[in-house]
Parts: sequence; C-alpha cells; structure tokens
Amino acid sequence: MIPRSRSRGSDSEQLVHVLKDPVRRQNLLVVRKTDAPGPFGYFNAYSVFNSGEEELVGYSKLSSHSRQSSALLSSVGVVQHTFRKPSTLASEVVRRKSVSDVAGVKAIMRSVDPFAAYPPEPGLRSVSYRGVGLGHLLIRLAEDVAAQAGFRTLYTNAFKGTAGFIVKHGWKVLNEKEHSFWCVKHLRPPQGMREHVDAWLGRVKKAE
Repeated sequence: MIPRSRSRGSDSEQLVHVLKDPVRRQNLLVVRKTDAPGPFGYFNAYSVFNSGEEELVGYSKLSSHSRQSSALLSSVGVVQHTFRKPSTLASEVVRRKSVSDVAGVKAIMRSVDPFAAYPPEPGLRSVSYRGVGLGHLLIRLAEDVAAQAGFRTLYTNAFKGTAGFIVKHGWKVLNEKEHSFWCVKHLRPPQGMREHVDAWLGRVKKAE
C-alpha cells in the first residue's frame, strides 16, 4: 500500500501518481510533490521495492519567477547509473572503504551522486533511468501544474549538453550564454497527469 503522504527529511510529500517501473520491472514508480506553497516545489519520482524501500530516480522543480504571469523550471534530473538492488551500494561502500558502522555508510552514500554522468565501476551491475521518457514525464508534469496555476510562460536555464533535450520538448532558446541557454515555453491549457502517463507508457512499450 503506497501512502498518499509521507515525510522525507524536513519535507512533506503528497502522492501524485503510481505506475509500473519500466526499468526495475518488479517495482512500482511513484511520483510525489513536496508540500511547498501553491504549485511550487519538487516533483520526485521514486522506484519502490517490494520491501517498501524507495530510491529517488528522477525529479523536476517548479519555482516562482519575477514576472507575475511566469514560473521557472529550475531543475530536472534523472538517474544516470544506479544499482539493481538498493543494498548493493551500501555493501560496496563497506567493502571498499572499510566502514563498519551504519552512520559511516550513510555518510559516504550521501556523497555519491547517482545523477552524475560518469559510469559505475567495472563489475557492478547497474541500471539507468535515462532514455525511458522519465525526464519527459517530469517536465510535462511541471508544465501542467504551472498551467493549472494560471501561469502563461515557463522559463528554464539549460546547460549546453541538455539544451537539445529541452528544445525537443517545445521550448525556444531566448539567448545563449557561455555554458548555458535561457529558454522559454508558452504554456497551453493543462492536459492532466493521466494523458502524460499514457503517452509515456506508449513510448516505453515501443522501446521494448
């Protein structure tokens, strides 16, 4: 049973949607929104194991903008490399760093960034949540929530390596900086989460 609300650190999160995990097929994928004022906050996607343990595999963040009729898509991230089982990372940390206490393991695990683009160490079986449409789903969800809140335009600052991904989703480049692009999207009326999920599942099925 997936709880409709839960606490994560100092934040409270509300359930948005539950669907099947396309990467770890035995898991569920849960999308929650942090309990921030109004439409703003993080939309976090978790892979939920049968044990009840959850792993963050993607997120997008909607923030306020100086223009009253606009909002800001301030960040988007999808896990590049993670382990098939959540216990793998802890056991590898213990073996490689000779850390025996739980607090020490957690401290080292916090320093590992699964959203970085570097590959895992050889010999460790890993999975990736990129390339399955999760980023698309999280961006569309943020766009839809902004439109429902009455915003007409959405801005984002995309790094050059991700600008093509943003443009593919209907964004326009306003100006180019040394390492990033300032992009804008004029929002259409909200479609609803169900339509975004159905479209995403259709892409996942075609890729199988």
